Amino acid sequence: MILYKGTEFKGKDGNDYVVDEVISVGTGQGDIYRVHNQRKEKFALKLFHTGNKKKLLAQIEKLIKRGQACEAFVMPIELVEVDGRIGYIMEYIGSEFISAAALFNGIEMDGRMVNLTWHEKIMLLAQIVDALIVLNDASLGIYDVKFDNLKIDLANLRVKILDTDTIVYTKDKSVVVGTVGFMPPLTHIGKEKPNEYNDVYAVAVLIYMTLLGAHPLDGKRRNFPCNENIDTYLFGTHPVYMFHPTDASNRPIPKDGFGRNQQQVIDKMRRYPAYFRKAMNATFVDGLYDGTKRTTLHDWLDILEQLYNDSFVCENCGEEYFLDGTEKVCGICGKEIVKPIFMECEKRIPLFNGLTIYCDDLWATTSHYEVFRVVETRYDGRYGLENLTYEQALLRLVDGKERRVDHGAQIPIFMDSEVEIENHKIKFI
Repeated sequence: MILYKGTEFKGKDGNDYVVDEVISVGTGQGDIYRVHNQRKEKFALKLFHTGNKKKLLAQIEKLIKRGQACEAFVMPIELVEVDGRIGYIMEYIGSEFISAAALFNGIEMDGRMVNLTWHEKIMLLAQIVDALIVLNDASLGIYDVKFDNLKIDLANLRVKILDTDTIVYTKDKSVVVGTVGFMPPLTHIGKEKPNEYNDVYAVAVLIYMTLLGAHPLDGKRRNFPCNENIDTYLFGTHPVYMFHPTDASNRPIPKDGFGRNQQQVIDKMRRYPAYFRKAMNATFVDGLYDGTKRTTLHDWLDILEQLYNDSFVCENCGEEYFLDGTEKVCGICGKEIVKPIFMECEKRIPLFNGLTIYCDDLWATTSHYEVFRVVETRYDGRYGLENLTYEQALLRLVDGKERRVDHGAQIPIFMDSEVEIENHKIKFI
């Protein structure tokens, strides 16, 4: 039975709430409402349809006691019971957040398509992975990681993870098994229960779909005749990775009679660094049936950071390219590819006018302070680095000459020169 606007109810902690509107009905395990309390503060209410009342109470109480793992998680705050149905109060996610489907293929908002830049996608993916690491390190699993359970705030590049009432210890029985395409094949066909490696698998799917634009197991085999549900065939009983090193039966489809065109998947994967391809092979080839061989969440966080540091985008259309690539012309817009100059220390960072460079952009550290700013110098419009530290920087030229640069002074950028600051040597490449 739907709760109408103005319905009043009380939480288990004694707080009074009033229903403002229905957010969603009949989806998943229950209905979602926007409500407010006596102080007019907005919250969301999830009210379950059915289920074992005792188990639901125990699960939600455990999650409330555990608290919010990190800011990204939308967790139960207070238990409620309305008309004999169990539910809980949680943080209200406003209209500034949109579906994370925008990461994959954009989403219509007010009649327009949302387009995230490649580097924004990398930053949002890193937030998702970072949040799930908190769970994974505590032997907890959400077991239903997918685009539908993620919301993103475009203005502030924030992520919120929903439907967290499924979080359990990975050794306990899960209340869900996952969603088709985001759970490992053995879980899909019922031969393996969800475990600590399921979220790792789902994250790899998210990353692949976001960066390459297709599901890693959804290639030309979709056009094969089969005697079962096609999604069960592709993701459960006969899964084959698109870029399997020895099995070419499920390669991306350049073009077919059904309007499918996965040429961009082929083009993008050809450009992506070897360490990215190796990580995908670990999950969808070696780890397809063996979770212990999948690329870990910690490894994915490092890989996303490395991709960010090794990449640049076409100045004309925003397509991503990598420093070690040999492309001269953009495959999307046909314009000449102009590589930025990179600073290389323990990490790489592309240089753009006005960019402020922090110590943790260049070397591994827990500190975060300004080191340089990219500025236009007086030398024929040549770009340089303004020293923002209070230590002298040392510029060492190719002929061996050295020049010391104080706080506020500028270091012209020469490709064969080297800069030394705080015992760190920095090159331009």
